[in-house]
Amino acid sequence: MTRKNERSRPKTAKDPNIYPPDMNYKKVAAIAKFYDEQRDVDIFSEIEAAANNKRTVMIQVPRHLLPEILRLINKRRKSA
Repeated sequence: MTRKNERSRPKTAKDPNIYPPDMNYKKVAAIAKFYDEQRDVDIFSEIEAAANNKRTVMIQVPRHLLPEILRLINKRRKSA
């Protein structure tokens, strides 16, 4: 006779990946799906737009490096 607690349940494997803050398997899978299903014309348009853009966005910068980054930006602006 088998008790409820003794029934074998299929074990789910733990995800071995380490994700950035606010990311998880579902979000990463959705992003991968988006790019996997993207049409070639859209891919090339995105690459071209990025190449023509003179600006970028820094998502995460260590706080202790921020003063040095701002100093370099200001130095570049003054010399331009």
